[in-house]
Amino acid sequence: MLKRLQIKWLLIGIPVLLVAFAFYWIAVRPVLAKQACSWTSYIEPAKEAFAGITQDDAERTNAQNKKDNSAECATTTGLDTLFLECKPTNVRAQSPRPSEPAREVKRSATKAEYEQCLRHRGLF
Repeated sequence: MLKRLQIKWLLIGIPVLLVAFAFYWIAVRPVLAKQACSWTSYIEPAKEAFAGITQDDAERTNAQNKKDNSAECATTTGLDTLFLECKPTNVRAQSPRPSEPAREVKRSATKAEYEQCLRHRGLF
């Protein structure tokens, strides 16, 4: 009697396990892989704090740079400008910015990244 009961459970249990595994392999696994491959993430580096530039500082810097730049910087064109060290004269006022730690950023995967991920997971 006990042996028949064990055989019945085996005859019922093995097909149920096979059907459950087949359902996972054919239906669930591809969906999970496609969801995981749709996005890619990367680490955005930390940003340092910026003290800011006041309007007075910007005007002072621009005036000083105009004075430091020779007349050649203003009138020279072509290859000669590559060898001159002209300072920018368009410094603008900027508000201060606190530092930001490095963070993980997610974005949509490109088609090539998506296909490579699917191939890596054995779906493509």
